[in-house]
Amino acid sequence: NKLVDLTNKIDKSTLDNTYYPIIDISKKAGGGNIYFLSPTYSTQFIAIDKEFMQLNNSLFVTWNDIYERVEEEEEGSSIISYGPGGIMGISTDLEILLMSMSPDFIENGDIYGDKELVGELKKLISLYKNYGYKKNYSEELEGISNLNRNERALLKVIYPPQLEDLSIEKNAYYNILPLPVFEGFEDIVNIRLGMSYSVLESSKKQEASLKILSYIMSKEFSEKIISQELYFPNGEFASYIDDDIKELYNQRYNLSNTDFIYAGNSGALNKNQFTQNEYRAFHTVNGEILPLIIDNKINIDDGIEEIKSEFKKVVKILETENKN
Repeated sequence: NKLVDLTNKIDKSTLDNTYYPIIDISKKAGGGNIYFLSPTYSTQFIAIDKEFMQLNNSLFVTWNDIYERVEEEEEGSSIISYGPGGIMGISTDLEILLMSMSPDFIENGDIYGDKELVGELKKLISLYKNYGYKKNYSEELEGISNLNRNERALLKVIYPPQLEDLSIEKNAYYNILPLPVFEGFEDIVNIRLGMSYSVLESSKKQEASLKILSYIMSKEFSEKIISQELYFPNGEFASYIDDDIKELYNQRYNLSNTDFIYAGNSGALNKNQFTQNEYRAFHTVNGEILPLIIDNKINIDDGIEEIKSEFKKVVKILETENKN
């Protein structure tokens, strides 16, 4: 059941107007060919307080830029907010932030063996540990329009549904950008594709299938997604991009500029390295130990070593349970 290479099967103007990281991910997975496309994708952003950090004309900042700026603040200042899960959800937050590196979270059954990955992980943990925003996540959102600089988070990872919350003030407090990038991985965005579609070479209705695929990747289809004429989960963005589409998003979110939605020229390829048991163990162990590190109950180096050790134990337990 081979797949059709879509490179010359989908209208060129449609491919040219498809958010390029989607094309890039498909090509990376297909050895240079396009074997699947997705009409939608999802991602996160970062909101940076306008008074806290002056930006150049680039849509991207690096984590090193942020670390340097944060060091000017007194340790213990409430600067970066946690995601919806609070401190207990820090495992998911950190995984998302690291994904633009296309990291090897696991190699030969061991996690966190990549020194570059662990180095960046430690920096992020230190950021949250020393400058985590203390206010409850939902309370912060409810009061965002009434908070002064000393009361609101100055750095905030934004999940797509939150764009609705920020739009009320027309982005009065924050610049919204793609997630920060790591040195050596500039311009790479971490996106998750929505439902992806391929066409089988053996299909008896190959021509009809290609027409359907062309339509769901088209401008017309994207306009229906943005207007919510078609139901897609809140937080999925249309893959087709041009000035008209950007303006529709400006109107939907009541923002003057939504270029951050379509930033970047390269997509991070999720390597799907984990087995099901390994992935469960990864989040179980990280979810238990990372909050202890953030809460100063264990230091960073010891905590990461404990995560690595406990991971193997939990994998064995899960594998044994599955056999019984």
